[in-house]
Amino acid sequence: DIVQTIRYNPHLGFLYVTSAEPKSSIKFDSYNLKIATFDNINKSDYYTVSTHAVMHYYGSEVDCLPLERWEQEYQYHRKLLRIPVFALFRKWKAFRVWRTNVRYKKISKCRRSLQEHLFILNESLRPALIDIKEMCYHISDMPLCRIEKDHTYTLKEFQSAQYKQLEEVREICVCVFLYDSSQKMSYTQQANKSYHCKRLTCFIRLADYLIVNTTHMLVVNSISKLLSVFQEHITHTPSLTLIQSWAGGETSLDPDVKVKQNVNTSHQPMFITQLMLDTHSLSYQPSNDDFQVCITGRFEKTVLSLDTLLQDTYFDAFTQPIINKKVEEKTCGDGPSLEEILEDDVYLQDIILNIKVFILF
Repeated sequence: DIVQTIRYNPHLGFLYVTSAEPKSSIKFDSYNLKIATFDNINKSDYYTVSTHAVMHYYGSEVDCLPLERWEQEYQYHRKLLRIPVFALFRKWKAFRVWRTNVRYKKISKCRRSLQEHLFILNESLRPALIDIKEMCYHISDMPLCRIEKDHTYTLKEFQSAQYKQLEEVREICVCVFLYDSSQKMSYTQQANKSYHCKRLTCFIRLADYLIVNTTHMLVVNSISKLLSVFQEHITHTPSLTLIQSWAGGETSLDPDVKVKQNVNTSHQPMFITQLMLDTHSLSYQPSNDDFQVCITGRFEKTVLSLDTLLQDTYFDAFTQPIINKKVEEKTCGDGPSLEEILEDDVYLQDIILNIKVFILF
């Protein structure tokens, strides 16, 4: 409109032009101009438009463009504004700023929540949790069974050796877990006793899960080790052909059989059992059932004798706090059940089944 006005009215000479919107406005545009009088223009930033050129006065600087060139650039500018990246720039910028602020707010909220609820970030409980994990790591490497290589056991002797080893491990577990889990409990001396007791109860439950997981690993590793020992002994069992040759009183002339026989005779059996002969039957003493109960049942019985921390009356001050002279109800339960975990462990049950098969062998 400004260009058409000056072209159709050349007698005007030139027109004073200034920005239609202030620079602080979202509608500000370098080509969004309006005609103004000399008194109403910004003396430090204004334009003059004549039939020949457009002059831009900016402070002490002056830019001059031919009118046709300025009009062409104006058309290019309008086309650029129709491109989506420029047309939607303000909306995109506003959305990005909004998204950044919302994201920062959510991250800050999550950070505060983690700092309030993660025990590893709690200055009072972090040392105890690290100590428990360290002790669990060391205890997980301890064997529940002690088997001497090339030593032949009676079932009673084997049972006594394993019972002694299990009691040692059990005593270590009890001392370590009860000591470390009870550290830093002065936390409840703060004002909100009910809230902090609930948090400490959650911490005790977490310690229970760590302890139960460790005892579970102990059982699995120990029974796996026992199975590997049985598998090694099975490889030294004489072949059926060799046993039949003993029964017939034959002496094999095959050198390979002789070598194998020498190897087998140099390997000590693991257990001694008696074959009882009476007029009606043959039986072994100890029996197959005695072996199975003694070998596979002792490990589970020992670890199941360890009570969870939530069941320990020592921690009733946190699981059942006295508030306003009233004992609160215990809502945390008795903690994880190791017995159910052992029953549901398919891998462990397969190992136990293989041990029973080797005992029958």
